[in-house]
Order: sequence, then structure tokens, then C-alpha cells
Amino acid sequence: PRAKPPPELVAKGAQEWENSLVAFLIGKKLPGKNVRDVLERNWNQVGHFSFHVVGNGVFMVKDMSLTLEDCKSIPVWVKLSRVPVQYWTKLGFTYIANVLGKPLHMDANTTNRYALSFAHVCIDV
Repeated sequence: PRAKPPPELVAKGAQEWENSLVAFLIGKKLPGKNVRDVLERNWNQVGHFSFHVVGNGVFMVKDMSLTLEDCKSIPVWVKLSRVPVQYWTKLGFTYIANVLGKPLHMDANTTNRYALSFAHVCIDV
């Protein structure tokens, strides 16, 4: 299935991201801490900013029962990749998740936009 959000949702998502900068560093691989330190020295004088490293990581769910008995639905964590930045809103992910089932939760990295290469959404299917 493929979600096709309405133009209003796209516009709202774009508005939330209008003061953001997404950069990809080409060439020598730099540690995220070094890049953050340079940005803090140069940009903290102008205003507040947050810095997030975009990349693949490990996702773990702890303290979750894996026993399944006669059920009509089950919560499933879904990894959404290549989501356009204008959909990185609660409403955007709700709309996309509705294609698969009932959206329940987003992990902290998704909610706080820490890793923009993918999103984790818990969906009742």
C-alpha cells in the first residue's frame, strides 16, 4: 500500500520544517561531535539549534511479551524509510500509518526527529 497525503498535510509539514537545514557532508568522514562543536561555536550566538545525525542504527524493544494467544490484532513496530521531510509531523505519520492499521505510538527518535533516515511507528494491525 502507498499513502498519498492531501496537499494541506504536505503544506503543514513543510511549514514545520521551513526554518531547518538538512546537510550531507561529502568527502572526509567527520565525527558528529566535531560538527556539532563547530556549529555551537558559530551558531549559538544567533539562536537555538538542534543537531541530529542521519544514519542507520539499531532499534530495540525491551520488556515486551512475545507470547501470543488468540488475538484479533497485534501492535507491530514498523520502520518507514525515505519519508519526505514535509511528512515528518505527527499528523503526517498518522496519515501514513493509517494505510497499514491504527497508529499507536512513535519512538522517541521519530518524535524528536533525531534520525531522519527512517521512522519507527507502532501500528495496531
